[in-house]
Amino acid sequence: MDRYTRQERLAEIGRTGQARIASARVELRLNGLAAQVAAKYLAGAGVESVQVKPCVSDDDQGVDALGMRDPVARDLARGAQAALRAIHEALRGAR
Repeated sequence: MDRYTRQERLAEIGRTGQARIASARVELRLNGLAAQVAAKYLAGAGVESVQVKPCVSDDDQGVDALGMRDPVARDLARGAQAALRAIHEALRGAR
């Protein structure tokens, strides 16, 4: 069984979508735990090319709207949000 069979079976992704995810070239501008989480999620989804560059600004990009005060939880949310955004863009063929 292929590693990504479950994703390929989803109507929203399919084989074409999984191929787009695999060929996506993702550049993350995150720091620390957020970068680690995003890179792990992207690798798990099948993205083969992930480049992490340090972020100069600590812009939350909407995560603070969730009211997270714990910096670890905020970093986890930032990483997950960045990964999901990159996967969504790959599925749309934007990358």
